[in-house]
Amino acid sequence: MMTMVESYSLYLLMICNGVLAGAAAVAILRFQNMIKSQRSFWASPTGDAMSSKSDGDEFLQAVERRFTKFEEGLGNLSRDDKAKSAGPRSIPHENAVRMAKHGATVDDLTRSCGLSDIEARLVMRVHGNSATSARLN
Repeated sequence: MMTMVESYSLYLLMICNGVLAGAAAVAILRFQNMIKSQRSFWASPTGDAMSSKSDGDEFLQAVERRFTKFEEGLGNLSRDDKAKSAGPRSIPHENAVRMAKHGATVDDLTRSCGLSDIEARLVMRVHGNSATSARLN
């Protein structure tokens, strides 16, 4: 007959075998899932473009065309912003410069053109006549 230690050793050995068999089954399932995901990636347009050498150039050209369109869109946006900012905001500044050249005061520029005090003083220093600029100093 078997002793108590031998029977415990056999039970422990059977439990270890069961755990190892379970771990092996989990590893096999994970490996199968990994293979499925790899197959689906290489079947996708990105994987297909990466796998074939001749199509790789076409893929790069398509990316380059998209990038060029994106840059053109940004250029159009910046031109639109310039047009919007140049429109209504430039007219008060042009009027302020004209008024400063004809001897207007800082108060005249702030009231008539909607400039802040600092903006009006700057316009006077840059575009005002010498007598008006001397009064600001």
